[in-house]
Amino acid sequence: MVQFTPDQLNQLFFLMLLSILFMFFIFEAYFAKNKPKFGHTTGVIVCIGMLASYAIFKISDDPTLMSDLRFNESVFFELILPAIVFPSGFNMRRKKFFRNIKTIGKFGFVGTLFAFSIYTAMTYGVWSAGLITKTDKDSGEQVPLEWGMFEILSICALLCSSDVIAAISMIDYNDQPKLFSIIYGEGVFNDIVSIILFGTVQGMKPLSSFDFSW
Repeated sequence: MVQFTPDQLNQLFFLMLLSILFMFFIFEAYFAKNKPKFGHTTGVIVCIGMLASYAIFKISDDPTLMSDLRFNESVFFELILPAIVFPSGFNMRRKKFFRNIKTIGKFGFVGTLFAFSIYTAMTYGVWSAGLITKTDKDSGEQVPLEWGMFEILSICALLCSSDVIAAISMIDYNDQPKLFSIIYGEGVFNDIVSIILFGTVQGMKPLSSFDFSW
């Protein structure tokens, strides 16, 4: 394995980041001009990111490399995500948004609660049947995962949150304004309900000993 100094690692990281951004602009211009029948710029960038991660993994096995290049979640949620979501909502025509507020509410509120209930029931049923297992480090055998209702409710509250970023990135507002308004509004309401559900479940942590084994 090749050994790099910290300065070389930083230079390599920023060079790779600039290369990915450059390729993104190239593919974005290509898709905008030729408009292929299948595929999207997002999928291309995901594949490029996977290849870049594999290249970094193969370059060095130094554990400090992976820790230095580890993606910072706070940077994404505080800098990158607002730059994607807020302009979409700011530039959206509000009349069309509030004209479809009933449909948005059905998908955003009712749909999220329905998905949370279904996920919880299915996960609890699969877990009760002993189908959720993990590999024991000592024996190497599959053993049942020791979960409780707190863990099940927590993961289901996270799973019922949909990815609005991927959806709105594939829809042009000028071509389909109604569909864009509904999906964007549903995504916003879905995130709100999911955050409230997750916060409510986390407040139940002192009561994590309860179960629904009735």
